[in-house]
Amino acid sequence: MLIDTQAASTFAGASFGPGVESTTSGGGRICTYGSETTNVFLVEVAQAPDVATAQAAKADFLATLEASAQQLASGGLNVTQLPNFADGATLGI
Repeated sequence: MLIDTQAASTFAGASFGPGVESTTSGGGRICTYGSETTNVFLVEVAQAPDVATAQAAKADFLATLEASAQQLASGGLNVTQLPNFADGATLGI
């Protein structure tokens, strides 16, 4: 699992059973908690083949996120940067 059930429950403020792991066609990993319930929590991790590719993908992702920030917030999604988690992460709750 990418994170354990207790951590997912704490982050989301809901109780979850075991997560379900899956892999994207590009090799990314997803762990879904609470599938088919009111509270769904996803953890997604992608691994790039090299640092330059990862940095470019991160820059694109953050630009898209910033452009959508107002719409996401109005839908109740709060986005937080976690610069000290690994080499950077983004948390959306």
